[in-house]
Amino acid sequence: CTSLEQLFFQYWFDDVQSYSKIAPRQGSLHWIGAYVVVPAQTGWLMITPAPNTAGLVQWMLEEGFAEVHDLLAMPVEQLVREVPLIMKTIASFVQSADATSLFWAAQDRHVAFGEVQSVAQVAANAQHEFRQFFRPVDWDGSPVTIPGPVAHFHGTPVPPARAPAASESSIDEVLAAWGSAPWRSGGERAPAKLLDGLRVLDFTHVLAGPFANRILGDLGADILKLQTADRATIVNSPDHPYFYTWNRSKRGISLNMKDERAVDIVRRLVEQSDVVMENFSAGVLDGWGLSYETVRSWNPRIVYLTMSGCGHEGPWSKLVTYAPTIHALSGLTYLSNPPGRGDVGPGFSLNDHAAGLSAAVAVLAALDARDRTGEGQHVDISQMETGAYLIGPAVLDYLTNGREAQPDGNVDPFGHLVPNECFRTADGQWIAITCRDDSDWARLVDVTGIPSDASLATVNGRIARLADVDALLSTWAATVAVDAAQELLQSAGVAAGKVQNAADLMTDPQLVAREVWHTCDHGVFGVRPFDRFPAIWSGSDLEPYRSAPCYVGEHNFEVYPEVAGLDEATVAEGMADGLFS
Repeated sequence: CTSLEQLFFQYWFDDVQSYSKIAPRQGSLHWIGAYVVVPAQTGWLMITPAPNTAGLVQWMLEEGFAEVHDLLAMPVEQLVREVPLIMKTIASFVQSADATSLFWAAQDRHVAFGEVQSVAQVAANAQHEFRQFFRPVDWDGSPVTIPGPVAHFHGTPVPPARAPAASESSIDEVLAAWGSAPWRSGGERAPAKLLDGLRVLDFTHVLAGPFANRILGDLGADILKLQTADRATIVNSPDHPYFYTWNRSKRGISLNMKDERAVDIVRRLVEQSDVVMENFSAGVLDGWGLSYETVRSWNPRIVYLTMSGCGHEGPWSKLVTYAPTIHALSGLTYLSNPPGRGDVGPGFSLNDHAAGLSAAVAVLAALDARDRTGEGQHVDISQMETGAYLIGPAVLDYLTNGREAQPDGNVDPFGHLVPNECFRTADGQWIAITCRDDSDWARLVDVTGIPSDASLATVNGRIARLADVDALLSTWAATVAVDAAQELLQSAGVAAGKVQNAADLMTDPQLVAREVWHTCDHGVFGVRPFDRFPAIWSGSDLEPYRSAPCYVGEHNFEVYPEVAGLDEATVAEGMADGLFS
């Protein structure tokens, strides 16, 4: 539950923001309302006016689309409040052509449309082919092709895929190697936190990168979150609840990258850091004079991690994308639908969370390689590849067996779990029920009393009569409240759980017992909840957690003298003349 983009900031901050306290279910419509999947003339398309609304409007005018004039006639102050009308207008416009041509026409205009692509389209993607994302497994059996490594390690490439083998190292050996990591401070002393002594220079924004560095920061790394005043807007602003949620465990510093002196300041920071991480579009840091080659010349041990939409190399590397775009292009949206639908999909940035977790793991892998080689390296993550990983079994099945998975709602694609569905209860709530095997089914029948016969006693029999199974459970669920249904089924050993919202999670007895929810006294928002790191470590206490920076450059007078060797007078002058803005 700590990887749900908007769920908790909406719940915790309903007094200072306009979104509903309980985040609603709304299909593919993103929580900000500016991304949604709609039908094109053929196929489905994720549409958005971002980031080039003017270019999108000009395109519609060039195509003679009359409805756009209604938007142009509105005063700007009214137009900014009319996001639903803007989205409705775009949805009407895209009904005039097929999804593929609209996708590319929008991308040519720097508008982040994304075609909803099937598993077969994902498998044939030119970007994946260029980056050799799908690769054969080296083994003695029949040919198997799988998704490739989750990140491109330029210094220590991932070896060819091979069949699973017995581990070559014992747990004791792995832990001993981890305990000797060179970023650990204090010699033999066990660190207060696992990553004490590790420093990350954080150029990331919005969610994927901030989530990755929140993970590393929670574990003790010194995260120097570098912002510029002109980019610290909306969800990137320290006075926004979203920023509070995803940027804890970091020290905030400011630097104006348009100032010619900025590169020297960054160099000073890089020389004292272990990791540089960024999630801009490909080429942004190069334009700032901070390419990997340059940064490596300052510090050969630096781990330089980039995470753009499609990766820094290949024919799709310049695509403009956001998480909903990636959901569409990577097959996630396609497979999220029930049969016959195309407009259902993640309504939050699911793939940003997955990419952030991948980045955190990739950093640790690169640091492990540095322990052995003495060298850092460039690690490049494609968020589109991360999305394809999330549908990995479907891609593997298609590439290896020629079977293409189709949208099928909650139905288990492997045919093992029947039932595997959500049912509406008597109190208007929903309960998810899964039977893992025939024994589960027998116990479910026993405690619910639903009518069953020999034909439903086996998985194959239930698959053949899936509609009947769902109908039986729908009828039963409609007679019982959700909490009672969950208790009854769980007591019988059947996997069942209430479909919970933010309020339910905040009072969930298991989460409360494990002390997931903490509070902090934030300089802008006062006392607010937050969720601790989602694991309990027996050997290291992660308390205390540093709350998110309260304003741009909050820690300038702390970080720049300590890390960059600047005296306070120099920092003060830089803040006055715009260098640290």
